[in-house]
Parts: sequence; structure tokens; C-alpha cells
Amino acid sequence: MPVKPMLALFPLLLFTATVSAQDTIYQRNGKQISGKVLNVSSREVSYKNTANPDGPEYKLPMRDVSRIVYQDGSEDKRIPGTPHMRHRQSVPPKSHTSADYKNNIAAVSLLSVSDAGMTMGLSYERILDKKGMVSIYLPVAYYLKTWGNDNDYVLPGPSLNRDSRIFEFRPAVKVYPFNARGKVRYAVGPQLSYTDGHFRRDFFRVSSPSFNVAVKRVGMLLNQSLMLQPSPYMYIGLEGGFGYTFSNKSTEVVYGPYGDIKPGVFREMGTTRLAHLIFSIGYRF
Repeated sequence: MPVKPMLALFPLLLFTATVSAQDTIYQRNGKQISGKVLNVSSREVSYKNTANPDGPEYKLPMRDVSRIVYQDGSEDKRIPGTPHMRHRQSVPPKSHTSADYKNNIAAVSLLSVSDAGMTMGLSYERILDKKGMVSIYLPVAYYLKTWGNDNDYVLPGPSLNRDSRIFEFRPAVKVYPFNARGKVRYAVGPQLSYTDGHFRRDFFRVSSPSFNVAVKRVGMLLNQSLMLQPSPYMYIGLEGGFGYTFSNKSTEVVYGPYGDIKPGVFREMGTTRLAHLIFSIGYRF
């Protein structure tokens, strides 16, 4: 073939190769766009038109795109969050509904301080109604340390705790004004406090007697709690209560310095204040 016809065909061949080397955006309405795809995000596709490669940058919403075929033959299918996407779309975080928050909460108190001492404990809470407004709350605590004094026959002093076994049971009814299913919730309600156990009070002189004291007290508090739930399964609780006892008794058995046992002494201590502050963490299921 003569050289001149070959030169005449060269621009046409170059144009054809250029067109075939473009990216193709397929729209949901059936139309196609040929150009150079610059970026693909979860919201839009940016590209330049084939007819004007040095011209402005255009943008097309991803909701209008069905797939993208690149010049090398690779393909993006419009399926969010799958490996088909060349630029994987970010999946928005799930917004939890009230149905995700179950009705049972089991927790352990990491820090619990009461009017009588420091405790550790476990608790179980059950949401009773469909709206999540009322629950029954069942915590139990064991005294690690008390801060009574030598004249306190109801609870031992901090240095006189040998052989002590003191438990406290605090059942309560919680009322949630804005229901119990959410990230931050407040509750208020009446709480019963029942303390039972015994401790041994020893004195330092050999000739001094020792006392084995059985204690029992019952009271009522107004309990308020704040519940934080970063997820439907994680529970963080902070609660405080204040009230008074209506029964506060102790029975004292005296052991003489030589092992002899003297008659027990019963004491009624009268009304005393009740208070507690509890931090707990648990699991909702």
C-alpha cells in the first residue's frame, strides 16, 4: 500500500485505539459514559469525558451506577460492601433498636462502698414488661472490710475482722422513666437491705475475753442508678442509695480467756442510717 494512504489511516487508527482504551460507566437507566474514571467512593464516581480529556471533572452519584468496566477489562459491579468494588465502600455503623437490648443483666460490682464498709458482689436484673419500664434487681454483697469501732456491736471495726462472715442482700424494684433499652438510662426505686453474718472480736490482753457476735439488720433505701451501654451486650452501672434501718440486732457470745463460755447478750441498736455507692460492669443477654 502506498505510504500516503497509510498516513491518512493513522489518525483514524489512533482515535479508535484511544476510544477503546477508555473506562465505561454503565448507568441504571441504560446509558453509558465513556471517559477516564478518576475516583470511586461510596457516594459518587468522578470522571473526565472522552471528548474532552483535559476538560472539567464530572461526578455521578453511585445510586445511578450499575457497574464500571475499566480499560484493562476489569469490572466493578454495583454491589456495596463486596470485593467486586475497586474502592470498597464503607459500611455505616448499625443503629441499634430497642429489640437489640435483651431483658437480662448479670453483673459484678468492682467497687462497692456502704455505710458499714467495703464489699464485693454479684447482681442479676430482669426487665419485666415489654416496654422495658420496670425491672426486678437482685444484688448480693460480701463484706471485705468494715469500719465500725470498738463500741459497735453491730459491725466490727477494721482491726477486729478475724473470722468474720458478713453478707448483704439488697433486692430492689427499678423504674425506668424512659425505658431500659438504650445507651444511657436512669432508674429509681425502693430497695430492701438485709445484712446477716457474724464476726469474732478479739482483744490483745491474754486475760481479756473474746466475743463471737452474730449480727442482723434490715432496712429500706431509695435507690437511684445510671446505666451505660456502649453496645446492647455491655453493661456499666453506677448506683447509689440512702435510707434507714428498722431492725438492727446483734447476739453476743462471750468466750473467757481460758475457754469458758458466758451467756449470750442480745442487743437492739435502734435505727441507723443506710447508704451505698456501687460501680459494676456486666453482660446483657
